[in-house]
Amino acid sequence: MLERIDLSGFESIIVSFCRDINQLQRVRDVAPGLGLIAKIESADGVAGAVQLADSADALLVGRADLRSSVGDAHLASAVTRVLDVAKQRGCSGMVGSGIL
Repeated sequence: MLERIDLSGFESIIVSFCRDINQLQRVRDVAPGLGLIAKIESADGVAGAVQLADSADALLVGRADLRSSVGDAHLASAVTRVLDVAKQRGCSGMVGSGIL
């Protein structure tokens, strides 16, 4: 789909429900030179955070969907895990939410 969009003027692309680096590589192949943000919204994304941080320019935690995946009891630790990985790997870390 990205192949059909004029990406001039764009700075970054967010890859939603990102779980592995293959998703990021497919986007990077179509849109080289743009920033790549891996949006982590599942337990699989949290588990792959190290590899995602090494391949993306930033990690963005989608709290609402992540909560559905990991449950209320594990949400804080999952968010902390992703942000810690981002910091350790020299990748920007962000949290998206209407209300924290």
